[in-house]
Amino acid sequence: MNVQAFIDNISFPTTLVELEDFIDEFNVEQILTVDETEWTAPKWAVEGDIVFFFHAKTAIQRITKLETEMKKEKEWMKESDWFEMFGDALGNYEQVSLDDDIRWQALQRARELYKKYGGKIFAIGRISGRPYYDNQEYDDMYHWSSRVYAPIDRIYVLQQPIDISEFSDFLPISTRGAITPVVGSDFDRLKRIIASKNNTPQYLKESRAIPLPLKKSMLKIGWRSHSIIEGCLRWKFNSAAFMWTIF
Repeated sequence: MNVQAFIDNISFPTTLVELEDFIDEFNVEQILTVDETEWTAPKWAVEGDIVFFFHAKTAIQRITKLETEMKKEKEWMKESDWFEMFGDALGNYEQVSLDDDIRWQALQRARELYKKYGGKIFAIGRISGRPYYDNQEYDDMYHWSSRVYAPIDRIYVLQQPIDISEFSDFLPISTRGAITPVVGSDFDRLKRIIASKNNTPQYLKESRAIPLPLKKSMLKIGWRSHSIIEGCLRWKFNSAAFMWTIF
């Protein structure tokens, strides 16, 4: 089956306020525990397309940043007269150590996730329906900017996640957004790397990248359409030469 494919780069909360919304389950944990979900996707995705889930290599920088903020916050509270003003409302919060703070516990859990999956492709999925736009209230506080989502099913967690060092020489991860298209021969190379270390789902085994270049009649449904991407694009015959910017 001819398909389009992309890497979905899953990052990490940028503020302590946002962190609180993910204390019970981080994005990576959700992908690890469900068979299907709705997730950020490019507008050009169609049913049958392949998703490679990647835990952002830069996530550890955000984890460390939030740990530092928590330490400073705790120190400031101890040293200021803040508790004299608001202590009654907070009860014994000033006595709670960092290790007992649920936000700190969540960050340590995130560190363990990163040790195993950070900078790696860790799961595969299949687009199961049409992308849609969903801009809900307060969405702008979250660490992803896209508001385009698509249903994804048959999520398959890799037994051996694939480190970025194994494919970055021909398939660099986009630094301009969450989506990195995987095109032409790069798709076949990435498939082989994954299959060399993992059992893979049948839909991946049977998939082939849409041939390049596309016929004009197919531009309407592919990611090479200016009208679909609504941005600026330049491409050659491999993903490393592909540049994509959404305005």
